[in-house]
Amino acid sequence: NEDENIEDEPQQEEEQDAELLHDAQSDIEDNDDYEITDNWEKNLIHDFSYQQSEEVDQKHIICVLKKCRSLCKMIRRSSILTSCFDQERIKCNKKRILMSDVCTRWNSVFYMIDSFLHLKQVVMNLFEHKHRLNIQSKQMKKLQKLEISSNDWNILSLLHDVLQPFYQATKLISGSKYATIGLIYFALYYIRLYLEDAKDDGSTTKRLKKLLLNKFNEYFHNEFDLSSSFKLFAYLDPIGYSVLTDKEKQSIERELKSIVNNETSDISPSSINFNNIITTTTVKLDRKPLSAVNAFLASVGQEAHIKDNDKAKQSLLVEELKAYKKLASTFNVQQSPSSERSMKFWKTHQENFPLLCKYARRYLCIPGTSVPSESAFSLSAYLARKQRARLSAENLSFSVFLKDKMDYEDEPTK
Repeated sequence: NEDENIEDEPQQEEEQDAELLHDAQSDIEDNDDYEITDNWEKNLIHDFSYQQSEEVDQKHIICVLKKCRSLCKMIRRSSILTSCFDQERIKCNKKRILMSDVCTRWNSVFYMIDSFLHLKQVVMNLFEHKHRLNIQSKQMKKLQKLEISSNDWNILSLLHDVLQPFYQATKLISGSKYATIGLIYFALYYIRLYLEDAKDDGSTTKRLKKLLLNKFNEYFHNEFDLSSSFKLFAYLDPIGYSVLTDKEKQSIERELKSIVNNETSDISPSSINFNNIITTTTVKLDRKPLSAVNAFLASVGQEAHIKDNDKAKQSLLVEELKAYKKLASTFNVQQSPSSERSMKFWKTHQENFPLLCKYARRYLCIPGTSVPSESAFSLSAYLARKQRARLSAENLSFSVFLKDKMDYEDEPTK
């Protein structure tokens, strides 16, 4: 078993790993211009000397990842190594290149590891033929220290498997052609289940999951405001709704009632087609008649008395929530899994849920990540390049809009 072989490494290799970690850390400090960081780096573990629990695993993971990052930097900075590496890629018929990572983002670490595993034979050939390279002795010594052992490849393979859900979750919530904010809690829910379920895993994989779960809870589970917002967004997305508990649903419904109470709705209760809701959801709704004064005001196109109007909105919201519970559950059973499920649901039932649809439009339009926005900025920069310097701001705006619209219409329906 590969997992068990990791635990049987001799003490000498552990000392070599510690030396390597020190050297790799020095290399990174000397090349800060190549290090990609963000504002999450504050609590990042760069050293393992003060760690008490899971120290061995953390030490080995840090060493292997430092090797990969330092090797990427070394190849990038040396024309000789770059040329040799490209020749080996051509021989092995590989088009991908080695990718560095943003060390605070687990999906980015996965992408780096995936590139190393995909180019494993190329990397091994590079180290095998290293003595044929016309490089300085200092570079040769450094390259030898960065050589990836079989045990290191095992660690990378385990990390690849454990981190893959984070990569897939990031792809899921970074889409630009469907609502993504409601999918965040759905993704977090199943990632947590994955990290907690380790009964069939090897000992090393269990420890890796435990390390990730501790940080996962620190970032998401312990942040009450963040978690409650994700749950509210998930409630309005049929996929997210499917993973909420009854207690969470009740809490969100109370929050929605509070939101309705604290704002003036642009929906007139007298204009709602209650029969349409009853026909579609087969849920019986009791509509309370308006007072005589409010009935008269409504007949001449004036707003009803605010007190009765608020009561009507509250009554409508309660009725919509009851109908939504049943219809969302039925919709999830009838529809195949799709990232566009929420859009299909609200397009079909927007007239049946005038209040809930208003909040679905408000919240579900929020992108789950900054990827769509950054993509739009990149597209804008390309369209407004120097060859098109006379392009006006208005025409640039229309061009970006049309490009996004045409890409959406050309995509096959998922």
